[in-house]
Amino acid sequence: MKRQFTVLLFSLIFVKLLNAQQALSLEFMTIGFHFFGNPNLQFYENKLDSLGVFNTEPGAMLSYEFYIKKNYMSIQLSQGFFSDAGAMIAGFSKISFRYMFFHKFRNQLYLDIAPAISYRESWKKFGAGYVAETKYRYNGNIEYKFSLIGKLEYDIYLGKRIDINMSIMYGHSYKTFTYLLGVRFWLNPYVKLTDDCDCPKFNNRKSPFRAVRRYFKNLFRIWKTSKR
Repeated sequence: MKRQFTVLLFSLIFVKLLNAQQALSLEFMTIGFHFFGNPNLQFYENKLDSLGVFNTEPGAMLSYEFYIKKNYMSIQLSQGFFSDAGAMIAGFSKISFRYMFFHKFRNQLYLDIAPAISYRESWKKFGAGYVAETKYRYNGNIEYKFSLIGKLEYDIYLGKRIDINMSIMYGHSYKTFTYLLGVRFWLNPYVKLTDDCDCPKFNNRKSPFRAVRRYFKNLFRIWKTSKR
């Protein structure tokens, strides 16, 4: 009976996710901005100016997002990899709590805060001149640390399932702002809208998964009744 309850519980969670707004995003990291200086400036391989303020730091971030409150509050799971300022392979894994604080027709602004783990190939390869910018932990040739990543994102609806976005991210690498360009694909386009939204008509539709969810709810109610 315990096993049946576990299966039923996960089925309800699965159906809840099906009914929720969900999206996949692919974003490309472009330029890194280093406004606060760095003790390892001499090792910057991708700098675009002599001061190392602007650096080419190419990379990509793949994200899965599901909404927990209508269309303005969501949780996003992200994995990113990029080439850092020292041309070393780096990456981060984060869980974001996202809040949409502006929505006007096809335009949206999101604030994104995420606990994360950031990692990179150890800069100790650069030799005696390397100075650790912060307290890293080590696992072989990998430096890593726990961090908090912030992001400001602007999205534009292009159609029923596709948005494009532009964003500035901070905290994934030492004192670095990064500019990203990307696309968001809606897995479930049946959007739950806020009451004051003047959104495109194609989003304001009922979810086809409502009947499936009702079925599992009734099944759960029958199971609870049989336990009495």
